[in-house]
Amino acid sequence: MKDQLSTKENILKTAEKLFSEQGFSETKISDIASLVGISDSTIYEHFKNKEGILFAIPKEKTQEIIHINDQHLKGLVGAEVKLRKLIWNYIDFLAKNREYTSLLIFELRANRDFYDAEHQVLIRQFIQEHRRVIMEGQTNGEFRPDMSPSLILHLIFGTIDLILITWLVENKPSDPLALFEDLFDLLKHAIAPDALKKEGEDKRKKILDAAAKVFSEYGYNKARIQDIAKLAGLGDATMYN
Repeated sequence: MKDQLSTKENILKTAEKLFSEQGFSETKISDIASLVGISDSTIYEHFKNKEGILFAIPKEKTQEIIHINDQHLKGLVGAEVKLRKLIWNYIDFLAKNREYTSLLIFELRANRDFYDAEHQVLIRQFIQEHRRVIMEGQTNGEFRPDMSPSLILHLIFGTIDLILITWLVENKPSDPLALFEDLFDLLKHAIAPDALKKEGEDKRKKILDAAAKVFSEYGYNKARIQDIAKLAGLGDATMYN
């Protein structure tokens, strides 16, 4: 049984590489068998057909990312902290699995049958965890309650998709996680409740008013961030935010 599992995993790994490099349509069962070092008939012992191999790949990967999220969310408190971790995990996972990411975006999502396959149950489970965290944030006041959770999900995954497509096609940036902080900052401001937005606007006004006084008194070149922060009654870190 162990050898059979090993062979199946090897088939999936090899197919993932070939599908992502030369496309699903251009890859033959014999290509996969040849690289694995087995006969075509051995592949059919594990999979009904080539499409069966294709759809088994996201099933395995989705199970893996669900397990990662289950482990990493333990002990975390607060919807923003949880959502931040979920988004980080997703981008990190796809960045570390470039061949699968290419397969997911350019092959799987273009296949109509992908949306009816058995693994969609797992994908819905993966998405549902994000939805629960968003709704938790809307309930406790961390996120604005008047925005549809589905729209927030579209915002998150649509933006991530655009980042990943640019990464795959142009290799920019070389590591998608380089854009994580900007992405999450954009998302956080988009779904922040009005009270938090107003607080941020008030702090910005305090900073500008204080800066005007400090600049007029000392001149721009001699003015220091610490002087402005002290007059505004804020910390230096808040200034940079």
